[in-house]
Amino acid sequence: MGFAQELKRKSIHLAAISIPVLYYWIPSDLVSKWLLVVFTLLFFWADLIKLRSRRGNRIFMAAFARFLRRHETRELNGATFVMLAAAATILCLSKPVATAAMAFLVLGDTAAALVGKSFGRLRYLGKSVEGSVACFLACMLAVWVIPDISIEVGLAGAAAATIAELVPIPIDDNFRIPLAAGGLMQLMS
Repeated sequence: MGFAQELKRKSIHLAAISIPVLYYWIPSDLVSKWLLVVFTLLFFWADLIKLRSRRGNRIFMAAFARFLRRHETRELNGATFVMLAAAATILCLSKPVATAAMAFLVLGDTAAALVGKSFGRLRYLGKSVEGSVACFLACMLAVWVIPDISIEVGLAGAAAATIAELVPIPIDDNFRIPLAAGGLMQLMS
């Protein structure tokens, strides 16, 4: 996927910053959690229709094909994994930790992809070192902005998010980044 295509994809990815921002600022946890569950189910349902119905697949692909990676045409797409990760982190972790973990996904993964595509020269595990550094720095920016996360806990979470983004394991990074970072930060909190 070229830089222009990646930029389009990541612009949509950046819209997911609304998830941790709204979750943090909606006064009622019950309301925000119910909304999240409903939207997660809608994303999952749309993806299942894409995978199980020829007509549903045609409609889905007509609307979203230009934003999908090749493997996402025959598997769950990244947006569904974002929603599943948001639901898991928000339902299972403390509010500051879940907020940080989701911000790490949105900001860190976006920074890694865009910097890696633009400036990545040094390769490690199939990814660019420059992208990994950008991921870590973007995560640390989120730590600086999010109240109630200590620097030590945020540093460990940022490192976990960066490692989760880097390692080539067969679990979508939109799912593993917030779960790895959030799980570690929750243990340390």
